[in-house]
Amino acid sequence: MHAQLKDKQLVAFDLDGTLIDSVPDLAVAVQKALADEGLAQPQEAHVRDWVGNGAPVLIERALRWALGKAADTTLNARTYESFLAYYSEAPDQLTRLYPGTLDVLRAVRAAGLRQVLITNKPERFIVPILQHFAMLEYFDLYLGAIPWRTRNLTRCHCCMRLKHTASARLIAPWWEIPATMSGQARRQVLPPLRCQTAITTVSRLP
Repeated sequence: MHAQLKDKQLVAFDLDGTLIDSVPDLAVAVQKALADEGLAQPQEAHVRDWVGNGAPVLIERALRWALGKAADTTLNARTYESFLAYYSEAPDQLTRLYPGTLDVLRAVRAAGLRQVLITNKPERFIVPILQHFAMLEYFDLYLGAIPWRTRNLTRCHCCMRLKHTASARLIAPWWEIPATMSGQARRQVLPPLRCQTAITTVSRLP
């Protein structure tokens, strides 16, 4: 067993940027959503710079880029819904599985550890993507963003739910405890989870 898994009972993975590169499909959906509004369409490289804080923030950043200023609430909401509609049509067409991902998931399972997925991707996209890449069977639990929650509450909610899933120390990507979370929420989440090791890419678990 890899040294970083010693004395652990559960491993938590992020999805986008950890197990898969989803930017190409996200970029297509962003481009189509902005085109519907008669706005300039960003390149994939732009979208790659904007991802990481959830779909609502991605759209906010895309609109700010296209308009040169922050969009109003109505335009943000309309473009976000268009983005979700376009992304739902093809969430895995151009997305790529990072090399070694399945090998890592198999190895963690073989070591007898439970695996969970924590992502700020909207929940409705998680299962189709996991199924497409033959990863669904490896996860005991998957948690994603729920539309009516703010992104901070979504992350906090996911972490607090996860607290009741494992009593042992946890390996988790560092961004599952976001910098935008309040100090009190951070203190509430970190001690129960006892996150002691940061795994930022599957390549660090050979």
